[in-house]
Amino acid sequence: MSSVMRLFIGLAALWGRRCGASFFDHWLEHEARPLSLHEDSAFVRRWSSMRPAEEESVSSRRRLGSTEVSASDELIAAATVDGSDVVIANDISMEAEILVEYVSVSISSETGAVYALVGDGSFRLMHVHYSNMTLSRVLLKGGSSDLGGAIRLDDLSNATISEVIITGNDSGETEFSLGAGIAATDGSNVIIVDSVISSNRAHRGGGAGVYVGTEENGYGTVLTLVDTVVKNNSAGFDGGGLYIRGAQNVATCLCQFCVRLRRRRVFVYQRVLYGE
Repeated sequence: MSSVMRLFIGLAALWGRRCGASFFDHWLEHEARPLSLHEDSAFVRRWSSMRPAEEESVSSRRRLGSTEVSASDELIAAATVDGSDVVIANDISMEAEILVEYVSVSISSETGAVYALVGDGSFRLMHVHYSNMTLSRVLLKGGSSDLGGAIRLDDLSNATISEVIITGNDSGETEFSLGAGIAATDGSNVIIVDSVISSNRAHRGGGAGVYVGTEENGYGTVLTLVDTVVKNNSAGFDGGGLYIRGAQNVATCLCQFCVRLRRRRVFVYQRVLYGE
């Protein structure tokens, strides 16, 4: 049986699995129409308030030893410091790309909150290069780049992304534009848990939600999606939701999917499809 057939059998089997009430279950109840940033932020905060939490002061929501940021330049600077635990204190209008390079960092909203990082559509929001990153409880919107509008991971980077909404990003106007939401390439290992990847657009390219492939160094890229919604993404080419390029990527994804994909949103490209 081919890798492609095993992939689709695996997806079909997982389609019927009932996962516990989670971030993406609440989103499915909520997402009947396009939302403004204000409405998106209001939703994620309502969702946060539904989770059990003890009464706590503002100061207790800021982890000991963490770096609190409330502006674009502060966040960009903090993300360059190896070992930093960056806590976002409010919604931020981003003024430039966050470059996470040759470091290990953690970036999240303060405990009990989900804040938005919003671009103006003229640059990518985040580039993770030769780094390890943990990203949690944020909304990423308004990013744009030919490869990874919201997030690009490359060159053996590792990322764990949890309780994150990636929506309203694009991957440019060229025919090679890929991964409006996330592009993971060149040996990266990305784990996405309890998140939503929705309403992103690759105008003339593919993989509007997530693109996984090998671009330069030849290393296989690993994608793990768990309890995650990929929906309402659109692509001018193939894979509105998910575009997996390369046989190695198909094999690694096969056993690790617990993802809900709506309609025909998966495109798998590998050489065996063309008889090579």
